[in-house]
Amino acid sequence: MVEEAGKASGLVATSTITHATPAVFASHVASRANEADIAPQLLENDVDVILGGGKKYFPESLLNEAKAKGYQFASNKEDLAKVKKSNKLIGLFAEDGMAPELDRDETDQPILSEMTGSALDVLKNDKDGFFLMVEGSQIDWAGHDNDAAWAMKDSEAFEKAVEKAVEFAKKDGNTLVVVAGDHDTGGMSVGGYGKGDAKLEVLRQVTATGDFMESKLNADRSNVKEIVKQYTNLDLTDAEAGRIKTAKSPSMAINQIVSERAIVGWSSTGHTGTDVPLYAFGPGSDLFRGLHENTDLPVLMGEAMKIKFTPGK
Repeated sequence: MVEEAGKASGLVATSTITHATPAVFASHVASRANEADIAPQLLENDVDVILGGGKKYFPESLLNEAKAKGYQFASNKEDLAKVKKSNKLIGLFAEDGMAPELDRDETDQPILSEMTGSALDVLKNDKDGFFLMVEGSQIDWAGHDNDAAWAMKDSEAFEKAVEKAVEFAKKDGNTLVVVAGDHDTGGMSVGGYGKGDAKLEVLRQVTATGDFMESKLNADRSNVKEIVKQYTNLDLTDAEAGRIKTAKSPSMAINQIVSERAIVGWSSTGHTGTDVPLYAFGPGSDLFRGLHENTDLPVLMGEAMKIKFTPGK
């Protein structure tokens, strides 16, 4: 839609860049699982900036095709920082999804705000304007795992990306920033277990995801107390250690214990029907006042860009 209107476009995500949310903006396939079919469509549909994980879906032949079309390529944080002035950019920073923000220091991957800044640096060169979608993909993944520290850390990373976008919009004066989620995941509550208010200082001391901690357990999980202490500063009781040792999913057991200690409740490991917040800043932001169906948003964004858009057509 925006390419047909002569505008540049970009997709940024911490999942694979061929994952459901980024893919829906620039591809048509029978199933969201067909990520290998989605990757070439991002190039066919002239997405100017492609930043995220999913390197395994971009074979050398496809990357050579991209380079022939003028795309610069980045594979790590340092590459991205060195990108010269360009009108097209592909950055693929992990074979699959990128590392959670909590585990990012174990990698050479950029953070979401850095990818957002690089995308804006490329897209702003189009005099006709641009559309950029930035997803903090793993807030959802953390909700599925009931991993409170992961959810909070990736939310913080997303907030920094929003700050980058709003900073650009304030300087530009002609950019609309819309912030929304497609759904809630996990039904997180601040408080729970009949114990009152959350203890956020517990989460602030967590330095790794439950998945990462599970990867550090030995075969018989006899080192569970040491690993949890190292990455959460919590001293597990024998009963808590036993729960993790016997759990079908040790990471989920770790997450549940951290949540209980932090008094952060969960109602689900799936998506919920809770209304999600909607924020807008800049020209056209008044269009987003009030309560909206999620299918209203692309129509309103089209209206703000003076592009007529009818869902399903």
